[in-house]
Amino acid sequence: MISVPSRRLLLSGNRIEVFFLLCFLLLTTGACSLFNKASKSPETSPESTPVEEAKPRPTTPREKVDTMQWKKPDEKTTAGPIRKQETIIPDNPEKVNIPKKDKYNVGFLLPLYSQLQKDVLNENVLKMVHFAIGLRMAVSKLRQENVSLNVKVLDIELHSNRLEKLIETDSLKEFDFIVGPFKTDHLQLLSTYCRKEGKVLISPWNTSPSITVDNPFYFQLKPGLKVHCETISRDIISNFKSSQVVLVAHETDTREQEYFPYFTNSVAFKSSPTHKNKVSSLLLKSDKNGRLSGDAIRKKLVENQTTVFIVPYWADESFILQFLHALNGTVSDKYPVVVYGLPQWLDFGKLTYDLFERLQVRLSYSGFVDRSNPAVSTFRQTFFDQNGVLPLEDAFYGHDVMYWLGSEIKKNKADFINKVHKKHQTGLFNPIDLLRIRYSGGVVSDNFSTFDITENHSVSIIKLVDYRFQIANQ
Repeated sequence: MISVPSRRLLLSGNRIEVFFLLCFLLLTTGACSLFNKASKSPETSPESTPVEEAKPRPTTPREKVDTMQWKKPDEKTTAGPIRKQETIIPDNPEKVNIPKKDKYNVGFLLPLYSQLQKDVLNENVLKMVHFAIGLRMAVSKLRQENVSLNVKVLDIELHSNRLEKLIETDSLKEFDFIVGPFKTDHLQLLSTYCRKEGKVLISPWNTSPSITVDNPFYFQLKPGLKVHCETISRDIISNFKSSQVVLVAHETDTREQEYFPYFTNSVAFKSSPTHKNKVSSLLLKSDKNGRLSGDAIRKKLVENQTTVFIVPYWADESFILQFLHALNGTVSDKYPVVVYGLPQWLDFGKLTYDLFERLQVRLSYSGFVDRSNPAVSTFRQTFFDQNGVLPLEDAFYGHDVMYWLGSEIKKNKADFINKVHKKHQTGLFNPIDLLRIRYSGGVVSDNFSTFDITENHSVSIIKLVDYRFQIANQ
């Protein structure tokens, strides 16, 4: 039995690796300007070649302000002072352009260098360093394609007022495009500033629907919960009947039950010919020993027919594990099952590959590194040759964000906001398929008064096959 590895926080011994990577970043940026401090570049002499990894690692940094901290569906979006501020956007505009320039300025706001001053580093620092190296590699690639940009990375500490000071001192005025920051409160502050100043803001990590509204300058690259639910629903309807579907929650957990309509009211289910066969629900309760009832689960199984369970949980690892183990005790060749879950499950340390395969677990996932892709292999080898370590998925993501942004700037220039959402781009890790959305529903058009933000809707379904995750819905 092979356990799915958990993502543990790095110990202080990892400071050397992070420091070496940062040194490399500081001395090999070319046109990409990073920080104000420099240090000596390490001499790396790798003694091994890259090895394949068995599973993907989510790119979301594991801070308590987790970018996958989805909200209840009944929570209303609030925009704070955004609607009251003076803005360059006229009433009911058909389009909004950014200034026309020969060379645009791009700023990345990341929590990086200052974190090295701490006694104990956590995993977030290494993730951000890999992200930054990936974007630097994309800058080099863009330069070879004659894409001319001024790119800077600014260090935004996680727990400080540095961002406020940058805004107050007009230090962000030079940028036409800003990518980041990580923390939700920083992002809310910056989205207000960018809307007022007419600067494009790219959010690589946050998925909260309460960041901003009526903001054509805001682009969210991480799909939100509704997109994940719609993708799961679409995959289910393409393979099963709605009558085979069971939504699972704990009897006392009303919050998770509130996510049920995200599936039952999805476009996929409503447009399905089998929609008249209603989806059922299973509300489980624990016995006096804290275990879930296997009998209640068994009653949902149908002989010689696959039963599809949707478990819309991500915060309660204990319940998910209890359910999967209880279900595992009831399945057989006569009673096959498929279980759909969410990407946070990959962070659970007690899930096993055997359990994933036996229950045919499928997860929604907003980024996936295909090891069979020659471009991926080349990137991994180049990263290893330059740094002496294998790239985390954050390195692929940093590359994709920068390369996508640079390519779209070259193509659309001042018309970036009006045209970028109309093109699907496939990267090494994170495909970008942008759609304009309106939180309250209703028709969305090219008129900026009809939508709130532009969001990436590219989500895949992955499953474990022969101890390796693969995309299931290709």
